[in-house]
Amino acid sequence: MFIGGMAVGLVIGAGGILLATQPLDRADSAASRSPALSMSDRSRVQELLAAGNAYVRLSNYGAATAAYERVLTEFDCANPEARQGMKALAPDRLDWVLASCREPRRS
Repeated sequence: MFIGGMAVGLVIGAGGILLATQPLDRADSAASRSPALSMSDRSRVQELLAAGNAYVRLSNYGAATAAYERVLTEFDCANPEARQGMKALAPDRLDWVLASCREPRRS
């Protein structure tokens, strides 16, 4: 019984490692690298994510989408929490935001 449990644990652990090392979506791989953010930018991202989550709890989905979109467009196009929030609330808008992430920025 103990050996069988260990074998199952090893298989699950190895599968998790393999999944964690694979890109989620090859089309987004160029945009999926998080940039190095300053401490103030990281703090702002956390504030926007918290605001987005609070707006969801209040059923203010437009404001939540806007907060998540700001994280993706202004700070970190690869932020998984903002992507997940946008995917749940506005998947078509997420596609547009991710497409704009792949375009070179104009100065």
